[in-house]
Amino acid sequence: MKTFQYLKKYRTFSEGKGSVPQMKPESNTGSARKNYRVIKDAYSALNGGRYLEASIALERILASGQKDPYTLFLLAVSYLYTDQFAKADSVITKLVALAPDYDPLMHLQAFLGLKSAPDVTSALKIYLDLIYRNPADPFLQRGRKLIGQASDFRSFQKKARLSDFVNVPKPPRKLKKSSHSPVLKPVSVRIGRKRGRKVFAAAAVIGIFFLAAAAVFYYSRFHNSGRDREKTGSLSRIDMISINSGDYDLVKTINREKVQYFYYSGKDLSDDFDRAKRLIKSERYNEGVMILNRISNSNASFMVKEKCDFLIRFVTDLEDRTFESVPYNKISSRPYLYRGCALKIRGRIANLKLKNGRSMFSLLVDYVDKEAVSGTIDVYADRSAAIANGDLVDIEGVVTGIIGNSKSIYVVAKGIRKI
Repeated sequence: MKTFQYLKKYRTFSEGKGSVPQMKPESNTGSARKNYRVIKDAYSALNGGRYLEASIALERILASGQKDPYTLFLLAVSYLYTDQFAKADSVITKLVALAPDYDPLMHLQAFLGLKSAPDVTSALKIYLDLIYRNPADPFLQRGRKLIGQASDFRSFQKKARLSDFVNVPKPPRKLKKSSHSPVLKPVSVRIGRKRGRKVFAAAAVIGIFFLAAAAVFYYSRFHNSGRDREKTGSLSRIDMISINSGDYDLVKTINREKVQYFYYSGKDLSDDFDRAKRLIKSERYNEGVMILNRISNSNASFMVKEKCDFLIRFVTDLEDRTFESVPYNKISSRPYLYRGCALKIRGRIANLKLKNGRSMFSLLVDYVDKEAVSGTIDVYADRSAAIANGDLVDIEGVVTGIIGNSKSIYVVAKGIRKI
């Protein structure tokens, strides 16, 4: 309860209630000491699992004008634990701009990167890049070793907890000095062009990591266990995922990046999002995920894209999908729309590789001869089938990604049948 006693006193001083107007303004030193006590209480609340209490206290500190790396970091962690992802994203962006080399921030960057990584190689690269900047950090080294030792990366990724990978230190003694960091001065004056580009790039990267990882937080809450869901019950939970224009902007009307589709209003985007959910609930999965992919490749805000990506992952993992035949030229013209779609594709096998009971090969789609091939798709199968190079096959699989600048389509096969 100490936290709220301090906050009550702080509110009284700042708003001028009761008999306080007759008192002299509190000195900067006294205010700093009081803030420091509140921060210590917030740390104790966070440590004790009282995340909402911690976030309220820390918001008060920031409202008083104190902006040091530790307070911002503590607030970002408390927001993550209370599922306030839009607020956490905003705080992390400020923290990256203020102190890009702050050790706890780097731990958080690594963890969010781990949670959003598509495979073990990507996760290791994230950790190694950060270790290059801070080679002596024991938390980064420990995380790298745990990832390298994981026999089942996907299971390891789902079970990874923030508390196991992110060091939340006690409040430092010299917190006051941190609150007057010279980085807070105008960027054009203090950090120069080179450092400005570095800070901007770091903020962009952590923003992407954060939003992808937020989907995993939703995912872990959405599924109590990975395989034991009933289709009807799971689909009804889709209503839990919604977009609310009151929490954040739905669209970015000023967008520097080239996008595949442009929304002129938040209402149009919201209507599309709701229509995609209705299609998924009615088991018209391919139609639903194509709308979600369009939103993900538009000028929608990062938080909207994160929720779209989560729903696409959800559909991708569903069993008993209906596989649909779609002309290759239609897929290749807009490949970004087909992530998560269940497709039936005919072609001839090439570049077959077998390893540990798994198959990887290129599928020459609509193969007639060397001069008549519609295109190539990369295929991965968990189980090796009785196939060989040159075999003509029908593949039933789910598009899981578009790889590289060549926009190569990557499909995980659920079934392979020789013609």
